[in-house]
Amino acid sequence: MLFNEASAAVRSVWGDLTPQKVYGGATGGGGTFEMSPGELDTVIGLWREEAVKILEDGRAIQEIATALRAPGNDDPSRGYVSAGIESIMALQDQNDSMLKYAQEYIKKLEAAKNATVKADQANTEPFTQTT
Repeated sequence: MLFNEASAAVRSVWGDLTPQKVYGGATGGGGTFEMSPGELDTVIGLWREEAVKILEDGRAIQEIATALRAPGNDDPSRGYVSAGIESIMALQDQNDSMLKYAQEYIKKLEAAKNATVKADQANTEPFTQTT
């Protein structure tokens, strides 16, 4: 299930990065998607880059919100600024949500990578010679 979620998110953001590593399978819940630890590192790196961009956007949104001032001291001017700040705060909420999603997804990808590495190690141990 974790690989299905990972593959859907990766494809939606960056397209199919590794067409030679896509494996289909009838598991009742849809197909599967497998990546090597190196490929997962690449995808994790891309998600980290996106998280940095989201953080930068958040800072810019905050700057706009704090700089917004009414052009006059009348009710229409104050109302216009108030509506603008509400809109900017909604944008900030969306940005915060995107950042949280990216951070949680990075954790899932890292867990998938760790599981892949452990599985690879477990699969190679029977073939490892001990002296």
